[in-house]
Amino acid sequence: MFKDLKKFQAELDRYHDVNSASNVEIDCAKAKGDLVSYKMKSQKSFNEHTRKINDLNQTILEMKKKLFAHQETISIISQEKEAQKKFHKTREDRELEKVIALENKIKVLDDIVYKTVQSVKTMNMLNRNC
Repeated sequence: MFKDLKKFQAELDRYHDVNSASNVEIDCAKAKGDLVSYKMKSQKSFNEHTRKINDLNQTILEMKKKLFAHQETISIISQEKEAQKKFHKTREDRELEKVIALENKIKVLDDIVYKTVQSVKTMNMLNRNC
């Protein structure tokens, strides 16, 4: 009976070893499956992120082009503004010069009129006295 017990114990140990090995193999297969599944999910996620990054880079590139175009427009408008300022300043200066010249002519003409009036008054006084 002791022999049988040892024999059964050896059989049981062997069964546990085989069963344990099978469980380990099953666990390994599950782990491999999980790993493959995780790898596929990771790859899919990576591809999605890569696509998003590429889309964002494209958007950034388009925005840079628009920004450059706006900067160019602003530069052109600024140059036109400065040219208009110079033109109006020059024109204003010419107009001011004309106004000053006219004021000087008026002053001269006023002096002539004043002197003429004085001369007429003097002549009238002399004529009365005579």
